[in-house]
Amino acid sequence: MKDSGIHFFMIISLVTLVGCAALHEPTSEQIELANYGRYPDNYKEIVTNFMSDLLFDPYSAVYSGWCGPKKGWVGGGLLGYKFGYGACVKINAKNRMGGYVGEKLLSSDNYF
Repeated sequence: MKDSGIHFFMIISLVTLVGCAALHEPTSEQIELANYGRYPDNYKEIVTNFMSDLLFDPYSAVYSGWCGPKKGWVGGGLLGYKFGYGACVKINAKNRMGGYVGEKLLSSDNYF
């Protein structure tokens, strides 16, 4: 199970690193031969654990609208491509003032 979490969060981490850089599509051969890792059956747990380190009040987080995981890729250029699984979810959590901030979409779909 750790392996699927590693591949999943390689995607999340690389999405952050890549930012707005121009992406070039991998070839159909690269996509076909890519190692995506194991399908992350526990993707909801992986995402909530990851977000608990980032949110000010992780216990207040309300997750909704889950989609995925689906195969995808990030990268190109000097870094090459990283293949794995991505998902999306809406998160609403409290800020430092104790109020909910409204739903925010955490998604890797823009890169897949």
